[in-house]
Formats: sequence, structure tokens, C-alpha cells
Amino acid sequence: MFHSSIEAKRPDHVAGVLAFLGRGRAAPLGGSAWAAFDASGGEPVLAVHPRNRRIPYAAHRKAAVILTVPRTSAEILAVACRENWPAELRDENGPVVALLVEGRHPVHLRVTPRP
Repeated sequence: MFHSSIEAKRPDHVAGVLAFLGRGRAAPLGGSAWAAFDASGGEPVLAVHPRNRRIPYAAHRKAAVILTVPRTSAEILAVACRENWPAELRDENGPVVALLVEGRHPVHLRVTPRP
């Protein structure tokens, strides 16, 4: 099980975009926070809290979140362009797209081939 948290200006929107990339869904988490679920629909893989809200268990706000998604690098880069989020394709023992969500939070999406 993997889980991480980030902050965003629009938590519902960010959770929705990241859930889309994971072929999952987004749902309210409580208060103004939202969660992105992967395609399995089990536990949330990413909690998105409102910006400037103190996340007590966040060890380091600038740490990159790494997620594996069933998308091609071209699909991820197209969504990043649509959202105006800086992104670059990297080779880190396989293709990884490094995003800056809302231009602030590093999220690395490891590309996996679709079955």
C-alpha cells in the first residue's frame, strides 16, 4: 500500500486530474481535502489538501511523490500541457514524466504498459 499527501490551490481539481491519469476516481476526503484513487478503487493513493493548511504528518513539503500510472508518456504530457503544469520526460530505469502540479509540487509518474 502506498499513500502520500500534497497541497493544492484546487484540491478537487488536482485530485481529479491525477485520478484520471491513474484511470481511477477522485472523492472528497473530509473537510476541503480530496483523494485520488487508482483503478483498483481501494485505498486512496494521494490525498490533496488545501494549500497553506498544515499537514501534520508531511515530513517534507518538497519531496517528490512517485506514482505508477497506466498511461503513455504522450498521454501524461498532453494532460500536463492542458493543465499548464510544467513536465518533462525522463529515463529513470524506464520512462518517467516529472510534473510540477500547479507549478509547485513535484509528482513523478512512472509509465507502465497497458495490458
